[in-house]
Parts: sequence; C-alpha cells; structure tokens
Amino acid sequence: MKIGLDIDGVLCKFVEGVLEYMNQKYGTSWKPEDIVEYGLAPKYFTEEQVRALWDDIYKYNLWEKFGVYEEAEEFVKWLYDEGHSSTVLTLRYNTEQCVMSTHNWFEQHQLEYDQMFFNCRKGDACAELGIKLFIEDSIEVAKEIADKGILTLLWDRPYNRNFIYPNVIRVYSWEQVKTIISSMERLKGDKNE
Repeated sequence: MKIGLDIDGVLCKFVEGVLEYMNQKYGTSWKPEDIVEYGLAPKYFTEEQVRALWDDIYKYNLWEKFGVYEEAEEFVKWLYDEGHSSTVLTLRYNTEQCVMSTHNWFEQHQLEYDQMFFNCRKGDACAELGIKLFIEDSIEVAKEIADKGILTLLWDRPYNRNFIYPNVIRVYSWEQVKTIISSMERLKGDKNE
C-alpha cells in the first residue's frame, strides 16, 4: 500500500526543536504542550521573531539538528518489512539547502522512503500519486487530503485537538497506525497498489 508521510510534527520533533532554540534565544520557557495553536506568531512569539527563526533555520541548518519522534524509525522499518511504500510530502521549501538538509536528516535517522516532494499541495499530490493513507499533523492539510477521499491519520498534538472531520482519524501511537494499515490491507488486499 502507498503510505504518505508528513515530516514536521509526525516524524521530526520540529516544535520541540524550534522551542528549544527560541527559548534559549529569547529567554522564554514554552513547552510543546503549551502550543495549542498551529503557528508560533503572534501568540507565542512576535512576527519578527518568527521571521528571524526561519532565517536562522536556513542559515544554521537547524533542520538537521531536530530530533526524531520515538518509534518513528521502527515504524518506517515496519512499513518496508510489510512491503509498503512510503512517499514523503512536506511543505518545506524546495531549495537546494533545504532538500539536502532534509535528505541528510532522513539518512541520519535511518528513515527510508521511496519518494519525497517539497512545497507541494499535499491533497493534489496524494491523489496524483495514488496514496491510500496519509499521516499528518496540520488541521488544514488534513482537511485538504481528506477532501480528496484519502484516509488521513491526524497525529495528536496540542495544536490540533478537538478537531473532527470526515475521513480523518486521530492517532496517538505508531502501534495504532500499524493496526489501521493492517486492517485496511485485510479489507482491500492491495499492497503496493
């Protein structure tokens, strides 16, 4: 089965890495559980501070310094062991530096993938690529993908709580994701379709 994966907030500890950097830089003490809205400005940091953050992410190659979520590596290995393919779709920019940093991050964490696309409309890309299930953390992107008729697993985060939408299932663990994928396979029998 073709599985689609988001990076930041699903595989990559983006919020955690950003908060560690921003707290150190600005003397704040935000924790991931404090971030109950998608986006850091204006509630948590000023627009100017967030613009400076993005400049610093590229300038200091912070993408490669962010951690990976627990059990994500095992999950990606499981996908391949079970004969699935994975396509990574990210809203990260399609610049040479960002692409290189992202590929390096995947290599550093031994995360395999079949394809990776940057700065794309994820709903359209999923439909065009034949992705059967996508794992996402953004409410807006989850809606976009679900509206294309693709089952979307919304990784539970403080900033996406209380969101209910057709064709979107909230998930809390990689074991739950495995169970959903295995159930879909039993119902459809369509590995790598």
